[in-house]
Amino acid sequence: MKDIQVVEEFERSWDYTRKMTTAFIDSVPDDKWQFTHHSKFAPLCKQFFHMAKVYGCYIEAFSTRKLDLSKKNSHFSGQGTRGDIQAALAKLDSDLKVELGRLKTIGLEGFQIDLFGM
Repeated sequence: MKDIQVVEEFERSWDYTRKMTTAFIDSVPDDKWQFTHHSKFAPLCKQFFHMAKVYGCYIEAFSTRKLDLSKKNSHFSGQGTRGDIQAALAKLDSDLKVELGRLKTIGLEGFQIDLFGM
């Protein structure tokens, strides 16, 4: 499989996953936005908020070749409302498309991402 095909397959898979995530976020009733199945776990809204922050770190790792979760707060500073989260995820989707376009151009030879020193 050529590099561009690998990137395009990743992109198709990710688009599908993100569409499912968006549909799920859209379908959560307002009265369940703060739902948690156990007090030890964050409510749905906080989990989505966290997801947007970490998503930005993953995208950044494609260009820097190092995953740095300490920068997660720089990727999303919204209020955690459904609209803020959806807008942030849409922006990050756009950022990812740009980064994947770059990878299609330069190829994947020697491509590695440092994951916590591994």
